[in-house]
Amino acid sequence: MEPAAGSLAIVPIVDRRERMTGIRLAGAGTSASILLAHVGARGIDGVLLFVDRRLSQLDDPALPEFDPRAWIVQLVHGTGDTAELPARLAAHRTRGLRFAIGDAGPGSPWLTQLSCATHARVDIGSLPESHLARYTAALRHRGLKTVAAGVANRAGFAAALAAGFDAVEGHWFTELPDERSDAVAPLYGTVMRALALLRGDRDAAEVELAIRADPALAFRLLRYVNSAAFAPRNELGSIEDAIAMLGQRALTRWLGLSLVTARVERGAGAALAVTAIMRARLMELLRSDAGVGPGERAGTSANDASDAFMTGLFSALDAIVGQPMQRIVASVDPQPEVARALLERAGDLGALLELVLACEVPDAARLDTLADRCAVPSAKLQRMQLDALRWAMNELGQ
Repeated sequence: MEPAAGSLAIVPIVDRRERMTGIRLAGAGTSASILLAHVGARGIDGVLLFVDRRLSQLDDPALPEFDPRAWIVQLVHGTGDTAELPARLAAHRTRGLRFAIGDAGPGSPWLTQLSCATHARVDIGSLPESHLARYTAALRHRGLKTVAAGVANRAGFAAALAAGFDAVEGHWFTELPDERSDAVAPLYGTVMRALALLRGDRDAAEVELAIRADPALAFRLLRYVNSAAFAPRNELGSIEDAIAMLGQRALTRWLGLSLVTARVERGAGAALAVTAIMRARLMELLRSDAGVGPGERAGTSANDASDAFMTGLFSALDAIVGQPMQRIVASVDPQPEVARALLERAGDLGALLELVLACEVPDAARLDTLADRCAVPSAKLQRMQLDALRWAMNELGQ
């Protein structure tokens, strides 16, 4: 199902080595002015942005402002009977704009316009698996980069690779892996122990010992507190000083971010890390905004926003750590409201988490229902989503 006007889903695109190379902004109802204001004409370093546009939107005067090195206009919905379409597309291409065909599956009316595009998106469920490789090869023979859609899990990702697709769209990587160990990997275990100690208000010396148990983590913490963001008068050289300077809330946030980015290297695993960070930031923005949320409350404290951030961040830990959410919650021991949201989708945070998860799937009806329940206007939600996207990409790039 495609999003209706006003809804927006943000969907990662990864290459055959699972490196994030693109992001689909699914929902032609998001205006070009909002995209330009909150993402920028030059887009986001390191990824291509595929922005859904209808045929009727090709005359938008803001369209030429998109930098073609960063943006690709993805044509969605039917072409209609428009004889002048090839000339209109050619005029945009002369100015450097690049196009993708949002539906290049069998029988699509857009198949007559493949010559104008650089990318073709195909739902892998649109034809039998036995025919998929031959169909993909035919598109690639025409010089098109192929993007597989409709991939729900790692089995689907493997099928897309076997069929020869250049890239795969979707959140299939958030599924808990089928093969998992009962033991938590050491690089995760250290951070989870430190988080549990912080939650239990244990002595700072115990937290320090937990962090120092992982030299790489300790080094990253010292580098973080001595960065330009803090600009300490004198360089901090001990974990004890770093903990004292940050305080519990900021240290908890930093440890959570370290947990989700632990295995991101040269882009591998970046899509999952960005998804977790986006969820965290969007939850924080929603909880911080006065009047947002199903509960009756006049304002929101810093603790509320912090709990919302950690809820979003922890919501992807099952896929990151390779453990069931129940075991992760038991290990980290978050605030009770956070635990209820993660395990039961209960409470105000649970309702907001459901909304945030819906922002990842092009399902307009569900997204609209959840946004109404949380009293979030569509335009405000779009702006928050785009702000969260840019924030997450910047955070990952640090």
